[in-house]
Amino acid sequence: MQPTGGVYGRETLKEIADIAVDNDILVLSDEIYEKIIYDKDHISIGSMDGIHDLTITVNGFSKAYAMTGWRLDT
Repeated sequence: MQPTGGVYGRETLKEIADIAVDNDILVLSDEIYEKIIYDKDHISIGSMDGIHDLTITVNGFSKAYAMTGWRLDT
């Protein structure tokens, strides 16, 4: 699957969150490009009511901070 560069707005995210909550479905949210969205605000689905505990957020440093190749261990 290829990345599309699409960014969902608040209304679409709310619809997805409602379905996930109603059906107890985990949501995987790829937010690697959140710092480089220029034409609209970034909205995380995990910040919406009721969905926080069902959301797994994937993010990183390489895209936003030009750290390609760096590895951070915890």
